[in-house]
Amino acid sequence: MIVLEAAGIAHARALLITVPAFPEVRAIVRMARGRRDDLPIVARADGPEAVKALYALGIEDVTSPELEAAIEITRQALIHFDVPAQEILEVAGPIRRQQYGTTRDSSRAT
Repeated sequence: MIVLEAAGIAHARALLITVPAFPEVRAIVRMARGRRDDLPIVARADGPEAVKALYALGIEDVTSPELEAAIEITRQALIHFDVPAQEILEVAGPIRRQQYGTTRDSSRAT
C-alpha cells in the first residue's frame, strides 16, 4: 500500500500493473480497490487463463504481451505485403476479441 500511496493513487486517473505474476497482480488490485474502487485498472496477463482471472477481478483492460507481440509481427508482415491499414485492423480486432474474450476496441491496443 505504501507504494500505491507514494505513486499518488488518491489522485490517479488509472493504474497500470505490469507485474507478470498473477498473485502479485491480484494483491495490487485488492489494495488499489480498497483505496479507490472507481480507479480504472489495466494489467498484464501471461496467458489465456490469466486473462480470464484478471477480468474476473474486475480489471477494465487486460493485455497479453505475447499476444500483442504476435499481432504486431503479423501487422508488420502485412505492411510489407502492401495490405491497407484498415484491412490490418480488421484482422487484428477479431483476434483480440477472441483471445481476450471481450468486445474490446481493436484500435485501442495497437
